[in-house]
Amino acid sequence: MSFNEWESGTITLPTAAVPGLRQALNAAIKDHRALVVAEVDAVWNTVKARPIDKRAAEIPDSVAFLVSYDDDVHEHRRADAMSLAQDIVRSSGGRKPTTAAISRVIPVPNTRTREWKESELGLKLDGRTLTWNVPERNHACDLAATTHLQQAALRYLNTVTWTRGTGGVIVGNDEENREDTSHGGGGNHVLRRFGPAGR
Repeated sequence: MSFNEWESGTITLPTAAVPGLRQALNAAIKDHRALVVAEVDAVWNTVKARPIDKRAAEIPDSVAFLVSYDDDVHEHRRADAMSLAQDIVRSSGGRKPTTAAISRVIPVPNTRTREWKESELGLKLDGRTLTWNVPERNHACDLAATTHLQQAALRYLNTVTWTRGTGGVIVGNDEENREDTSHGGGGNHVLRRFGPAGR
């Protein structure tokens, strides 16, 4: 069933957990970036033999295959990477995309990186506070759940030794729930809890 959904929240980390989270998120984005680079090469190889002025027209407007929301997580990741790759090659003006062109879309993360994005999920680390955001869109949470980024973030957050005053919640809602007219129905609900602050 198709419906709009979203989720967001803030989580306060223990100071000792911040470097490990950044490292986990950077590794996830590097994995995602490697997949996009491989798809850029694949898209480029399909159009490079065409005359330069016809290459952009040879690239489809969207991913060439549709993935059911029940399919393999790797297919979702590949579909997202292919869509980004098509945009990158198309915007290169008929030339092979440079590393700099790819980096404008997916920067190489480093020890100072504070923001990460993959598919529908955006994460921001400000000091010890992690902000989690999946904007409302059709199947947004389903798509975010397939990302390297969300899986790495949850895997790491589930290993943190939480201290007093740390943690938080991620809340969400969807159009189906909002239509619930029963007593107490329709409100935002907690999707995930972390640490003492999430209890």
